[in-house]
Amino acid sequence: MRTLQYSFIFLLLLFSELILCPASMAGLEGSWVFSYRTPDGLSITTALDIHEAGELFTAQAVYPLQGKIINDVLEGKIDPSGAVVFTIQRGEVQARYTGSLSKDGRTIRGWYSESSGVGTFSLERASNLPTYPQLTGQWIYVFMEPNSPPYTADCVMNTFPGGRLEGVIHYKGTAVRVPLSGKVETDGSIRLMLTEANGIVVHTGTVSKDQRIISGHWRSDWSSGTFTLTKP
Repeated sequence: MRTLQYSFIFLLLLFSELILCPASMAGLEGSWVFSYRTPDGLSITTALDIHEAGELFTAQAVYPLQGKIINDVLEGKIDPSGAVVFTIQRGEVQARYTGSLSKDGRTIRGWYSESSGVGTFSLERASNLPTYPQLTGQWIYVFMEPNSPPYTADCVMNTFPGGRLEGVIHYKGTAVRVPLSGKVETDGSIRLMLTEANGIVVHTGTVSKDQRIISGHWRSDWSSGTFTLTKP
């Protein structure tokens, strides 16, 4: 009888632990959408993949910001209670982020501090968002610049969880290949970045309902114009 009582108590304690911290036990491994708001009100959203090693995790986020390429390196730890603490190294600057994991293990929200003040952040599992698989494949890229004929190039694009996009643009008749990266939002708005030899070209536009045409505007430090991407 006493043995049965001890067994019941042990199972009760085990069950209580599972109820109290199911989210932290699920882990953070996988694709996430990282958003943060700076102390001066600037909002940034990008995709990243979290890799775990025990209670520690790492990630890297590369994205355009104000004409520059930002490379954030994340290192952190999740507590069994669901508390999450990590640092972001951006060049020689480091910031500390503190937040908590939701009970369903799909969202982390919190705040961070830097020299200019305090900002907020969130991480959401990318599987909550559409991946737009129809955008994967071959495209014909055409961009127009004022007082110039249209330029045409071939484009290959791949989609990833969270709406993240990566690809390559190949200008016909040349050996030039330009890397492309960006993100498509749930409302069909899209932002693409081309890393040209002389700088960054940012494209903003929308995806058609049949997901066969992307059109919008592009801008750079030296010019601006319009563009289309069309499925052949």
